[in-house]
Amino acid sequence: MSHLGERITDYIFEELSSAEMAEARAHVAQCSDCKLAVEHFQRTRSLLQAVPDVDPPRSAQLVFERPRATRGWSWRWLAPVGVAAALVLAVVLVGPVHMKWQDSQLTIAFGNAVQVQKPNAVEQQTAASIEDLRLELKYVMDTQKLQEQQLGVHGASIQVLALQRSSTIGD
Repeated sequence: MSHLGERITDYIFEELSSAEMAEARAHVAQCSDCKLAVEHFQRTRSLLQAVPDVDPPRSAQLVFERPRATRGWSWRWLAPVGVAAALVLAVVLVGPVHMKWQDSQLTIAFGNAVQVQKPNAVEQQTAASIEDLRLELKYVMDTQKLQEQQLGVHGASIQVLALQRSSTIGD
């Protein structure tokens, strides 16, 4: 048997079948980890049973801490203004900012712009071949789907004919 794990409560409350209980007892006798876990669980259970049940008080009062008076409005704005100033300073120190809008996506880059090379003729031809293959694959998959639908219709027709034939033969 593997470790008791989540089944420890079933073992403690003896809710396992007799075969499982025997197997669990044998495992606990050999496994120090499970034995320790069972002892901790039993100790916690006995401590909880020893605590008397207490009803909550009927008249409970909640007291909330009053908000502290602020010293001035300037302190509330100091942190956000400081963060904004630090961001502006960081952008200025980093250097030039490059922005590019392409395919509904804005890209912002800091520092020197990296020039992207245009694909050469071989790469363009490979990309075109891949696109052609993708379109051919889509055509084949669409054709296969249509054939599967037609096969389903024909199969249903065959079943109806077979049922009609069997009912006429049985008459």
